[in-house]
This record gives sequence, structure tokens and C-alpha cells, in this order.
Amino acid sequence: MNHIMMMAIVSTLNFAILLFVILKFAKPMLDKGIASKQQSIVQSIEETEKNLADISAELDEYKRKLQIMEQEIASIRTDAEQRGKAAAKSIQENTHQEIEALGRRVDRQIEQEMANLRNSLRREFSNRVILAAEEMAQGHLNKLSHTALVEHFAYALKESHS
Repeated sequence: MNHIMMMAIVSTLNFAILLFVILKFAKPMLDKGIASKQQSIVQSIEETEKNLADISAELDEYKRKLQIMEQEIASIRTDAEQRGKAAAKSIQENTHQEIEALGRRVDRQIEQEMANLRNSLRREFSNRVILAAEEMAQGHLNKLSHTALVEHFAYALKESHS
């Protein structure tokens, strides 16, 4: 048992020395590495938070700009609707004016045509009366043609007054 005990003591002593060496030399290096890693993580978190704040500020700015653009779009739309309504009203008024002017022109043309027709009928009537008077004067009219001429004259006279 001595040997086993000696082996246990030597193994324990070896473990203790190894543990001492690790704690003496490796632990400071591990602590330094862990501290460096912690500092790197803290810096990374701080940068991320700063970037998040910057992005949040940019998002707020874009939202503000979007709201301004939506207001401008609404203003442009309202203005375009008003201009469209004004243009439609103007077109409608111009159309009514053109229709009225066209109606007046048509009325004048009808009056002119009626005047021309009356003048034409008067000339024709006058010519027929003159021809009938010439025939009568020359004695070529008999009583029957004279009656027809008078009836025609009365009819033409009646027509010219209507």
C-alpha cells in the first residue's frame, strides 16, 4: 500500500503543481483574453446601439418627409381637381355660347332665305301681272282666261301676305 499511497501523493502533488502553474501563468492570460473579449463585445453593443439610434433617427426623418410628400400630393390632387372643374365649366360655358351664336346665325339665314323667297315671289308675280296686262292689252284674253288670271292674281296675293 505504500506504493499506492506514494503514487496518490505524487499524482496529487503533480496536479497541485500543474494547477499552480496554470493559475499563475495561464489564468492572467485567460483573464486578459476574456476581458478583451468582454470589452470588444461591449464596444460592439455600444456601436450597435448607436447605429440603431442613427437608423431610428433616419427612419423618423423619412417618415416626416413621407408625410410632407403625402400632403404635397394631396395638395396637387386638389389643385388638379379644381383646375379640371374650372376647365369643364369654361368648356360648358363656351359650348353654350357657341350654340347660342349658331342659333342666331341659323335664324338670320332663315330670315334671309325667307326675304329672298318673298322677293323672288314678288318679282315672279309682277312679271306675270305684266305679262297678263300685255296680253289683255293686246286683246288676246278671253273671258275665261281673264277669270283664271284674276283668280291666280288673288291666290298669289294671298300667298305673298302669308
